[in-house]
Amino acid sequence: MAHRTFRLSVSPEDLPEVRRVLDLDGRTSLAQLHLEIARAYGLPAQGELYAFFTSGRFWDAATAHIDPRAEGRRADKSLLFRLGLSVGKTFAYLLGFENERHYLVTVQAISEVDTALAAPVLVEAAGDAPPPDAGAPEVEPTAPDEDPPELTELVALAEAFLDLDDELEPYADAVADALAHHEPWDDPGVVLTGGMPS
Repeated sequence: MAHRTFRLSVSPEDLPEVRRVLDLDGRTSLAQLHLEIARAYGLPAQGELYAFFTSGRFWDAATAHIDPRAEGRRADKSLLFRLGLSVGKTFAYLLGFENERHYLVTVQAISEVDTALAAPVLVEAAGDAPPPDAGAPEVEPTAPDEDPPELTELVALAEAFLDLDDELEPYADAVADALAHHEPWDDPGVVLTGGMPS
């Protein structure tokens, strides 16, 4: 029985001169390919979600093969020989749904062999692999929020009021006590008529 071996070249989307070339048996799943790419590039294989897009367009839902932990066509059920790949075909690999790393996978050769390839083989490694966190957006230090110009005067007024209120804090109990004894509606001896004390 004939078996197929696929030779795939994997490059970061923005660094085509960097590549890792792998030979894989046709019964290799995209989930296994994910592990081999991670191994070849020193990427985290377990923590982050991943996906392949056989159209070559990232986030193309119609051709997505997704990490089994997410919803969608499962990458662990998608075998190379069933994907309709041909020599020269390029498809997309995405690692990390939040901090996205983009790679392009190109089919360099498809060979018919008598014996299935026992394990993936790294055939070529050209160029330095980008750091594992490359592609993650840089977090810039955030400046303190500034007030909109139209609120500048109101903010100054509110701050002045709060400063005065802070100064009255030591007298808060005395003021509350005085108010309790001088409000007409709190004094049982005062009868209200027409809204004014009599």
